[in-house]
Formats: sequence, C-alpha cells, structure tokens
Amino acid sequence: MHQQEKETRTLNDFHESLKLLSGKLNKAEYSFVAGVLFRCLMGSRFGYHDHDQRILQDIHSIWVKNRDKVVKSKKKVFKLKVVKGGKNEK
Repeated sequence: MHQQEKETRTLNDFHESLKLLSGKLNKAEYSFVAGVLFRCLMGSRFGYHDHDQRILQDIHSIWVKNRDKVVKSKKKVFKLKVVKGGKNEK
C-alpha cells in the first residue's frame, strides 16, 4: 500500500469515528472526546507508554463495565396525541 493510500484510509477511519461519536454523544461529550483525541495527537500519553498494551485492556474493560448503562439510557420516548373521534367515543 502506498503511503498516500494509507494516510487517506487512516484519515477516513478518523472521520468515520468522529461521525459515529457525533451521532451518539451530545455536544459537550463530543467536544470532550474530540479534545482528548487532539491531545493524543499532540503527544499526551495519559499514563501509558509507547506500545503499551494496557490501553487495549482498559478500552475493553471500560466498555464491558459501562455498556449496560448506555443501553438503558438510550430508550426512546414517544409523545402520544389524543385524537377525538376514536371508535370508543359515542
């Protein structure tokens, strides 16, 4: 794979990740995560070292621990409108 193709694919993966986040997070949450991603790009390590496999373990364990909370909080609320003239009305 050429360097330009690799960079384009990676950039597209980054953009797709941002699109996914934008559909799942509110503005404040999205800004927080985007800021963390930017800080990673700028060299922040957040306590991890180069090639530190602990980050993958932490990513997985945090997802497992918190996934039920996300499912419960994403319930849809529907507003119902009462319409006169239904079949039970005389």
